[in-house]
This record gives sequence, C-alpha cells and structure tokens, in this order.
Amino acid sequence: MTQRRELRAPPEGRPSLSLDEVFAWRKMTSEVLSADDFEYAARREYNLSVRSGRAFSLILLRPQASTAPDLAAIGEVLLERTRCSDVVGAMRGDTLAALLPETDGAGAWTLVDSIRAALPAGGEGVEVTVGSHPDDHSADERRGGGGDEEGRPGPPGNGSGGSGRSTQQRRDKAKAESRGEPAPIGSSTARPVEDVMGLFVQSISFSKRLIDVVVSAVLLLLLWPLFLFIGAAVVLTSKGGALYRQQRAGLGGRPFTFYKFRTMEEDAEENWAELISRNEQEGPVFKIADDPRITGVGRFLRRSSLDELPQLWNVLKGDMTLVGPRPPKVEEVSEYEPWQRQRLDVTGGLTCTWQVSGRSEIMFRDWMRMDINYVRSRGAWVDAKLLLRTVGAVLTGRGAY
Repeated sequence: MTQRRELRAPPEGRPSLSLDEVFAWRKMTSEVLSADDFEYAARREYNLSVRSGRAFSLILLRPQASTAPDLAAIGEVLLERTRCSDVVGAMRGDTLAALLPETDGAGAWTLVDSIRAALPAGGEGVEVTVGSHPDDHSADERRGGGGDEEGRPGPPGNGSGGSGRSTQQRRDKAKAESRGEPAPIGSSTARPVEDVMGLFVQSISFSKRLIDVVVSAVLLLLLWPLFLFIGAAVVLTSKGGALYRQQRAGLGGRPFTFYKFRTMEEDAEENWAELISRNEQEGPVFKIADDPRITGVGRFLRRSSLDELPQLWNVLKGDMTLVGPRPPKVEEVSEYEPWQRQRLDVTGGLTCTWQVSGRSEIMFRDWMRMDINYVRSRGAWVDAKLLLRTVGAVLTGRGAY
C-alpha cells in the first residue's frame, strides 16, 4: 500500500541528500499507510477489540510549530520505535498515527516518551494525542460493567486495563488538585487517554458545507408559504404547537435541538410507556405502524415526509447535512453497542441509505450497518445518488410511519 502524499517528499536536488537517505525515504513511504487504509486498519482492530476485550491504542502526532520536526522526521522515528505488529499511517493529511495492538494507554504513552526522546529538541512543537480501547468509560457506561453483549465480564486488558489511568493515578491527581498543585506525571490530566473511536470523528468538508448552506437557504426561501400552511393545519386540527423539538445526537454524539412538524398528540410522550409492548423494532428504537398517538394531519405529513421540512433549518445552522445518517435520539445512543457508534463519526443528515431503502421496515442492526457502510464509502457521487433515490422514496412513502 502506498502513501497518498500525506507526507512531505524530501527536497529534490538537495546536495546533502545521500543515497542512504533516498532509500530510507522510499522504505518509509512504502510502510506508511494512506489515510483511508489506516482508518480501515484501525476500525478493524477496534472491532476485534470489542469482541475479544483486548486493549489497543492509537498515537497521533502532528507538527504544529514551524520549528517542530516535519512529518518525514516523525515518520522515520515512528518506524524505528514501533513493533512489527504495529501499523503506521496518515490521518487528516497533516497527522501521522501508529496503531498499537495489545497495548493500553499507559503503554502508548511509554512509546510516546521514546519517540520524543529520539526527535530533535525532544519533539517540541509536536502535538500528541493518545486514544485507547477499552477506555475508562467504555466498559462501565456502555456495557454496564464491561464484558460481552450479554453482560458477562470480558477478558482483562493489557497492562492497566486499557486506559493508562490507574486508581492510584486518579488518587494522586485528586490529592494534587486539593492542594492546588499541578497534577503529577502519569495522571489523567498530564497523560490524557481518549476514546479511540472519537479520534475518527470527521468534520464536514468545505464543499459539502457550501452545498448544504446554498440548498437549504434556497429551499427555505421558496417553501416558506408551505411552512405556514402546514403549521396552520397542525395547530387547527390538534392541541399544541406546530413544531416539535427534540434533543438528537449530532456529530460525535453532540446533542442539538432537532425540529420537525408535530405529528402526534400533545401528550404523546406521556403515553409512550403504554405502547412499548407493541414495538415492532429491535434495539433501542421504538416504531409501530399504527401508532394511535399520531393525528390525522400528522399521518399525512409522515407519509409524505413533509414533517421533516423544518430540518432544513438544522442543515442551514450546521447541525445536520443534506445526506448523512439520520440523527438518533440522545437516549438511544447510550444503548448502542460500541460498533454502532461509528455512525456518529460524520454529521447526521436529512436522507441516507436507510431512508431510501424502506425506513421503518429495516431492522435496527441492518439500519446501523447501512449507516456505517455510508460512513466508509461517502463521497459526492454517493450523496448525489442518494438524493435522487430520495425523490422516489418520498413519492412511494415506503416505511414512512
């Protein structure tokens, strides 16, 4: 696998560039994965870690200051210090990363110290980020105490259990803070370890954001009479306001206020518990075809997808995009399995593969797989095809309830 120009090439024609340096550069670039290949390797290791319970870590190195070592120098040291089982690659065009199987956060920071010692000026000016799985929160908060899908305790991680933050380190940090002193080396403040998958959250590209702003602004200007008509119909036919607001999980799980035209009775949330036994979906979502809480106007709005129009405002604000996984409820995300959280790595959208493939007819796990496949294959052409398919999905109303 070859590097896709994420590294700087050695200056051509430089008199001091020896033959050994040329060969060393070629060797390095052939062993450094491209951003896409490295992300695939990291996600694969993450899935293996979830199944086996074994720890793994990522190290991200990015030169920030003009005096910092360049990517070529950092890459050479990385390849010298990492093991044959480790993987070195590029991330985001200006960052080098190392994937460390069977290594917890403490072990990753040990390697960072070795890398810094080998870099000029101790690597000053190089930003370092360490991520690990499992981290301090993944086992307790996402699995209810760790273990497999049935709640059984999983195999112990390597070293300090995956995060590099031991109980003693947390105690030392708390004591230091109580005395107003700096946190000791090795504490979670001095040695932060993040959730690995959080490192793959990707902000929307400039071109996609520009399209979102232009399209959403134009549609809002053109459709405001329709907004007024629908709003009046909702208010005049049932008690309550025209808009329904809800907290949804956006990019990286960040909550935002999600808008749609109200399609249910005003007290729908209070009656939800009475209907839970009729849920036709699996997982943390709730879907039934004949929900008695839906109003007459609301049923038409859902069938025609007109209830989703206010989300154009979410797109204009940047909370959502035109094409992307549908933003889930915040409380649903807390019940996701670790692999399902990958759908939050990109900004949620108005339409997606699930939206054009049958919506509520699709079972939850297949829905999650569709979204993750979109995250991996997204691009301008993929988005264009999904937008075209959305027209047909809206006209047929399949799975819209």
